[in-house]
Amino acid sequence: MTLVVLALAACSPDLPEGEFVCSNGGSCPDGWRCLLDDRCYSPDFAGLDVYAPCSVDTDCASRLCLRPFEASTVGQCSSSCESSESCPERPDATVDGLLGGVCAMNMGCIAACTDSDDCGPDQRCVVVPMTAGETACVNFDDTSFSGRQSCRGPNDCAEGLFCLRDVTRDVEGVCSWPCSPGGTCPTGATCEPLGLGGSLPMHACLATCNNTPGSCGSPQLVCAAFPMTVPHCVPPGWAP
Repeated sequence: MTLVVLALAACSPDLPEGEFVCSNGGSCPDGWRCLLDDRCYSPDFAGLDVYAPCSVDTDCASRLCLRPFEASTVGQCSSSCESSESCPERPDATVDGLLGGVCAMNMGCIAACTDSDDCGPDQRCVVVPMTAGETACVNFDDTSFSGRQSCRGPNDCAEGLFCLRDVTRDVEGVCSWPCSPGGTCPTGATCEPLGLGGSLPMHACLATCNNTPGSCGSPQLVCAAFPMTVPHCVPPGWAP
């Protein structure tokens, strides 16, 4: 009986935007859309708020569906920015802990966070590259973001990653995501102190591994006890 009532309600022109639940892009009235928040919206709907999950630009009121660092098939409604202070507050921000956005350089505003509890189920609360340690929610579908790609320069790495090299130890480096001590990394990596010296960052995300063949996914990387006794994927010259 409940399904019949909902079906009749769905035919009403007064059906509220986003009131009814849908799934997998379906189960909405004819002409309505099931967006990534699993709610039904009419053709006249202006669009989702900034930081909402999205598939295409028209899902968003801002008409900007951003995939930060091209790390995911799922986007985030965004807005242009010059600094994080210019990003709007999150609609779900609490009075006790207001959260806004982080201005990702040359991209736009992405949802700020203090830990992964502030993010969606498929997101990680990570340091945003080219910021002073600001953290935001980012989806990571591509395993290359976990530190399993070797490099000899920045052009060898995906956007958002830097090529971590110590040429005194090995000509090869490893593409790595920046992190703060004890901070979160893309899935499959941990934030480790490097102790490499010079101008290199003090901490970076390194991929965890085991001694099974191919566990690092790159023939230029080995599974070694680095930086201490925990095995990570690193260039052979970094191995103790």
